Amino acid sequence: MKYGSQGRELTNISALIPRPDSVLFAVTNNEGIVELRYHGDSLRFVATYVDDQDRTNGFGDAAADALGNIWIATYTGLVLFRAGDHSFQHIGPVDGLGMSSVASIILDHDGCMFAWNSSGARFNANTFARPAR
Repeated sequence: MKYGSQGRELTNISALIPRPDSVLFAVTNNEGIVELRYHGDSLRFVATYVDDQDRTNGFGDAAADALGNIWIATYTGLVLFRAGDHSFQHIGPVDGLGMSSVASIILDHDGCMFAWNSSGARFNANTFARPAR
């Protein structure tokens, strides 16, 4: 699939995050997050959100929390993409994550996030990440 004004090919997708409002976020390995919107039977490009700090490290698995924010596993911890203002926040051991590298993340049955690599970390997404400064 091609997207954007330059007709770039959408490749290296790590995760797809659908929302009930016809938006689909494609989390890519090193091209950021591509926002697409369903229009009838097709998808249309909306925007690309790039976090320069993780362009070289790349994004891995991702999951959305109850507020629609996207939590992304990386080699340096987690990246929180706030869908409301399209900002990125990096979260690692210094922030209390308990691990320096995250392989996968899911939304748990009770609304908490569960991230793991060789060990696991479970946390409340609403209280764990402090607002970006």
